[in-house]
Amino acid sequence: MQKALGLALFLSLFAITACGPESSSYTPTRDTISTTASISIDGNGRMIHITEKGATVQSDKIEECSIGFDKEDLSYAIVSGEEIQLDSQTLDFVRPLSSPVNSSVDARLFAVWKIPSQTVGQVSYNIEIEIQADKIIYSNTCIR
Repeated sequence: MQKALGLALFLSLFAITACGPESSSYTPTRDTISTTASISIDGNGRMIHITEKGATVQSDKIEECSIGFDKEDLSYAIVSGEEIQLDSQTLDFVRPLSSPVNSSVDARLFAVWKIPSQTVGQVSYNIEIEIQADKIIYSNTCIR
């Protein structure tokens, strides 16, 4: 009887601490920040030239979350319809964008691309890059 009472007390304490209202109330903090730069694209040299940088943006919710432009020129190579190399980073295709008419640039470049999600410490980073004819947009969704 004493063992049964001890087990029942343990189970009820377990239910209060592990299954109570406190255990399911955690909501991850999520923030999406973006910055835009004006660009020109050299289709023959396969370069994206940043002509006017947007400001580096810092999340006001997650201290480790920021995004900005650190280079003036980005080389690119279209690996397939599903993948490009932007400088040394491999990006995966998300969705197409309309491409300019009579452009010397491969129309597949004009799309939204993403870097595979990365987690550093307790923060996950999900970066998307939108390449348009005259601008590039970096978006970073951070989750902690």
